[in-house]
Amino acid sequence: MSDVRLTNKELIERISKTRVDEVFAEYQEVPAAYFCESEDGDRFVLQPHPALHEIFRAREVRQYLFVDEGWLAPGPSVSRVKDITEHPDAFKAVLFKAEDETGIVIAYRKINDKPPSLGPLQTDVPITLFSDEPPLLSSYYAPHRIH
Repeated sequence: MSDVRLTNKELIERISKTRVDEVFAEYQEVPAAYFCESEDGDRFVLQPHPALHEIFRAREVRQYLFVDEGWLAPGPSVSRVKDITEHPDAFKAVLFKAEDETGIVIAYRKINDKPPSLGPLQTDVPITLFSDEPPLLSSYYAPHRIH
């Protein structure tokens, strides 16, 4: 149970400096995970699951951070390649997406190959979400945004 509520950016910074650094140092990779906080302040970690929306509702998740590895490439030319890994400026990164009733924050850390290491956290990232999927918490917080 926690008394301190972190902003989305603070949550990303904390998990990046602790859990992500520890896991990457040991395994040179970061498995996908959801770091969640419920309405009563309980903090827990979930693995990706097909019934994630239902789990979030049942556990009354009010904030989460999704962490996973993926590929990024700058600029609009990304849409011209079938596979992002073919883009000349593409790079592998640890991706962060935090969401609560205030909105969504996206960040990343570049994965360097030799030696395997993580670059600094980049939080001022102008990224468009391409998913047709609505934010996981939108149905919970829509009534609260009306005020």
